[in-house]
Amino acid sequence: RALRLEGEAGARAQRENDQKEFWSRELYKELRRIDAPALEELEHCVEERHIHLALAGRTRYNTLKRYIKVWRSFFQWVVAVKGTGVYPEVGDLIEFIFSRYEEPCGPTVPPLIVKAITWMERTACIDQRRRMGESQVVASVRDYVVEMLSKDKPPTKRAPRYPAVFMEAFEHMVEDESRRLGYRVVAWVKLVKLWGSL
Repeated sequence: RALRLEGEAGARAQRENDQKEFWSRELYKELRRIDAPALEELEHCVEERHIHLALAGRTRYNTLKRYIKVWRSFFQWVVAVKGTGVYPEVGDLIEFIFSRYEEPCGPTVPPLIVKAITWMERTACIDQRRRMGESQVVASVRDYVVEMLSKDKPPTKRAPRYPAVFMEAFEHMVEDESRRLGYRVVAWVKLVKLWGSL
């Protein structure tokens, strides 16, 4: 069983490494498409096959995958709306957020869009003045859209607090001397198990 678990862990680690390498290469392609300044800095000091991993850094492949998909959908939207592949501006990002709002989307989508764009721009070493994700106007629009999407949402449903209810009931049963001894002992055993599980 230990060998099987070790094999499964090794296979999982290998799968994660493969995914990280794949999405790192996709990141490299996206940065190459916009002629990112980061590539100019790396090409002189890093081997060609290591550049994509150097760009991804410690970012997990799931996060990398999400960010790249958001980035691609944003650029596809810009090309569809403007008909050109030039680097977008702050107004384009604001319009993209509003277009997603009108679909409609969940309240977590606008923050994900802004976070993904900000991360990609930082990774690409885009000039500070050209960065869309760090704009105060974009932050204001993001907060406004999140507020509007959250307004009509049903209230958050909490899980019932069964363990707390059971603990209280068992404690009352153990302390109640009018109950039979057998019931009190069973309640005490259950109470000790609950405490132990905490």
